[in-house]
Amino acid sequence: MKFSRLNSGFALASLALAITAMPQQGKAIPYFARKYHVTCARCHVGFPKLNAFGKNFQLHGYQQPGDQKVGTIKIPEDPNLSLLDQLPVAVLIENNFQFDKKVKSDNPIAINSPDVFHLLLAGTIAPDIGMFAELQSDSSGTGMAKTEVTLNHIGNQNIHMQVGKLDPMEHGVTQHDLFTLSSYAIYQMGLGGFNLDDENRGVRVYGLVNAAVTPKLIHGTPRGGGDAAPADTTTPPLHGPAVFQAGKKQKNDAKPATAGEGDQGDEIQPEALDPMDQLKGGLWEVGVFTGSPDPIGKDVNDAMGRFNVYFNNDSFVGVYGYTGRTVIGDPVTGVDNHHHLLGADFSAYFGKPYEKSPGVMQKPFDLLGGVVSGKDDNPLGNGTKVSWNGGFLEGDYIMGAKSIFLVRYDKVSSKDFTDMKRDLLTANYTYWLKTNFEVGLEYTHDQNNTRLNGLSLNFNFAF
Repeated sequence: MKFSRLNSGFALASLALAITAMPQQGKAIPYFARKYHVTCARCHVGFPKLNAFGKNFQLHGYQQPGDQKVGTIKIPEDPNLSLLDQLPVAVLIENNFQFDKKVKSDNPIAINSPDVFHLLLAGTIAPDIGMFAELQSDSSGTGMAKTEVTLNHIGNQNIHMQVGKLDPMEHGVTQHDLFTLSSYAIYQMGLGGFNLDDENRGVRVYGLVNAAVTPKLIHGTPRGGGDAAPADTTTPPLHGPAVFQAGKKQKNDAKPATAGEGDQGDEIQPEALDPMDQLKGGLWEVGVFTGSPDPIGKDVNDAMGRFNVYFNNDSFVGVYGYTGRTVIGDPVTGVDNHHHLLGADFSAYFGKPYEKSPGVMQKPFDLLGGVVSGKDDNPLGNGTKVSWNGGFLEGDYIMGAKSIFLVRYDKVSSKDFTDMKRDLLTANYTYWLKTNFEVGLEYTHDQNNTRLNGLSLNFNFAF
């Protein structure tokens, strides 16, 4: 999150520092666990990384089937008044210890506890109206980070609109799913004052094509079964475990009356996959933005488009483009820089599924990555044009219910501006002491400048 527009010189220094000191941008909302009485693993591979259910839940305004009036208070005098029966608040606190003594750092041991404090609000404030808001405080100050209101199922179609301070990469491989301290280098390389990891004020419209989750499904009756109490008194769970088996085998106990009649007896049969556990079809997205996370940038100068194709129920490949204008130097007297970004990203899960928690199936491997090609016509304020290219490739090994190991390679280069060169290798092992309390050991190796190497112990908790 940024609180002021960067000039070109400060941007370069910030990028170098960010490799080892960028705070994590992941968001976990334990409020949903309290509301629905389910584990955080229902929506997260490991907080804050979302699984297929979590992405569907987010795409549809934090709603599940039959959830139109869940968690609200009925006011007989005013049926149009929408009040929640509990404040949708959660807290995330990030901490880390950095140990860089081996590379003779100027600050060999840094204790950043707390490093970042997040106050989070999210949920449905009325049927088909969702919201997410974050107040973030760190060493650079306190201010609003990603904050959005979503209007869902416009015209009873699978079309949605968001307005607010948005994450441009929310529907792709996003910084907000990171549980590493280091960030994706290509999202931080906008020399002209805009980076893809900045929240950006604007309006976005997106739609789902041939999706498993439809407005009719969301507006229908609860599918959790068994545990749901009357809707006017308590909140049903976020689907019951009997529904969510995602391909888990079950035993058919029916016995054949006589041999040869076609009954399979004890044959193992797959259960049907619940629609909320399926990412299917495609997603299109268009948006217009001010090009700034701060109030000084009021003109709508930027535009973005994206298209995703989903496959294997939990994976996707997407392409996107972003174009806009920023001001170098003083917001009033500075010079313009036009920037253009074209990119692609993907995430593919594979391996034999296992039951990560009761009723929640998980594949053990995730291969994800992205590439970006950028052009700026005046990023340094002196008329110099800069073109650059970059990408990353990451492999995640989800080790049972409590740990993840990942390796990521980031590379950025520019023939026009050699200071943009990045060549990084990151390894991270994260263990969840509790579902909402994670501890991670992380090392980032900079192959260009070993003084930027980073070894850190991260621990974050949400409640």
